[in-house]
Amino acid sequence: MDIKNIYFGNSKKDPVLCQAASSPSSSPNGNGTVDLNAFYKADDPPALNSSTETMTLTNNLPQYPKLTLTLTVVKGNTAYSNSTQAQSLLRVGWKYADPSTHRPAFEVPQDIVHSMAEDKSAKLSDYVTYVAPAANSTGPFLLNVTNPVNGTLLYTLTGDMQLLDYVNIINGVAHTYPDQPNNT
Repeated sequence: MDIKNIYFGNSKKDPVLCQAASSPSSSPNGNGTVDLNAFYKADDPPALNSSTETMTLTNNLPQYPKLTLTLTVVKGNTAYSNSTQAQSLLRVGWKYADPSTHRPAFEVPQDIVHSMAEDKSAKLSDYVTYVAPAANSTGPFLLNVTNPVNGTLLYTLTGDMQLLDYVNIINGVAHTYPDQPNNT
């Protein structure tokens, strides 16, 4: 007895990770294979001049749904800081633009993650730079997250994501640096 395929979910729209495609032409009709060249582009570049911004993202392949990406600067919590004034933080969240097309993504319950209020005095441009693909380019966008105090690059989120009902692949890079010697 041979078992050829076992699917958990919908084999017509969910990616099959065992059959990763290497180019968009090998998965043009959304046949269920993961396309390693799938990426999202922002419909419009974000303004980044307030404390919150919502962007609509569209994938280059039709089987991936549109997403809504929300960037918000939130007030830090002094309970977890060594100072009386905690530095604000960047919250990044996403959801399907049309929630009726897919199961909603799992969200960590608020009683586990401390809910923080929006820092309305902050500007996203102090925390994030948006790098659009080059003109006439087929590539993902980049969001570079920096420390607003010293400009250190902390995290890079790229648009080459694959977000569906049962698989969420997000390509990000956490930037780390060696400790600086103490000058005392």
